[in-house]
Amino acid sequence: MVSENNLDGLEVKPPVKKGKYFISKVKNNGKPVVIQFPRMTISKGWDKSTENLELTWSNMNSYAKEVYDWCQNLNDVVVNKVSEGSTSWFGKEIPLEHVEEMYKNFVRTPKKSDSGMWMKVVPYLKDGNLHTTFFDKRGKEVDCQEFRTGWFAVPILKLKYLIFTKDTCQVIWELQTTKIYRPKKPSLGYSFKEGLGRQGGDGNDSEDDGDFLETESLAPQDEFPLEEGL
Repeated sequence: MVSENNLDGLEVKPPVKKGKYFISKVKNNGKPVVIQFPRMTISKGWDKSTENLELTWSNMNSYAKEVYDWCQNLNDVVVNKVSEGSTSWFGKEIPLEHVEEMYKNFVRTPKKSDSGMWMKVVPYLKDGNLHTTFFDKRGKEVDCQEFRTGWFAVPILKLKYLIFTKDTCQVIWELQTTKIYRPKKPSLGYSFKEGLGRQGGDGNDSEDDGDFLETESLAPQDEFPLEEGL
């Protein structure tokens, strides 16, 4: 849970070159940063992409607010760590205000007035194979194809690394495992006659009764590479 990840022990390792990028591992008290995020809408699922997935904050309840506040705190800590380490890492000091300009908040602002904040995640790959596990609401493992645009997820994410491009830096989150929920069918507002079918419009439909509801994908303006084994 997010309450178990106090950021006092956060450490950003010196970046190493990977192709045209620099990548820093991030640990908290010597351990990987793993967080259970709140229930979110899958705004770009496996039906849209197998590399860059997207999740939208769809319900700002108390836990979602707690996670959101933690994420903003993480952003502040990372920015300070980068500025503090810039001289030894890059041979020159990068002032805090410059790091703030180049840093890309992983919780992105809504692209439309009626949509929520969103973030990109990458699947967990090892030796070229998918290791992310997907479960339905009953805890039964399901295929990755069930991670569909318009459905809901309660994801557990791992902070994979901090990546530096020429002009930007950002945190990359990896999808370790997730529960998946189908959207509910909308209430029809009327009931069937007794004996012809079950009562409708009582608001108690199972989440598994939901059909696939297509939503517009929040296409990112930039993509990030998949780096395995980091």
